[in-house]
Amino acid sequence: MIRHIVCFQLRNVDDAQRADDIASVTQRLEALATCVPGIATLRVVPDLGIAPSHWPLALVGDYETLEALEAYQDHPDHQSAVAWMNEGIVVDRVVVDFEL
Repeated sequence: MIRHIVCFQLRNVDDAQRADDIASVTQRLEALATCVPGIATLRVVPDLGIAPSHWPLALVGDYETLEALEAYQDHPDHQSAVAWMNEGIVVDRVVVDFEL
């Protein structure tokens, strides 16, 4: 099992817009779990907001194999979601993958 964690830095700092962006990203990314084979679990979670240095949003996904993670990365629906987020929602991301 491979765990894939992505933390997102969001463009908007306005609280209302940030909340809308978090809801939109969550809906779009979590929907991938139903259309991409090999995903065991996939959750998008907002940070608790207890420290200003924390990144506001994270994706945590578990994949059956490394090949399943690679297939997720290459899947057209994932690529479309990434392009959409890069157009105005996400300004930076950091990724960690590890074996469970």
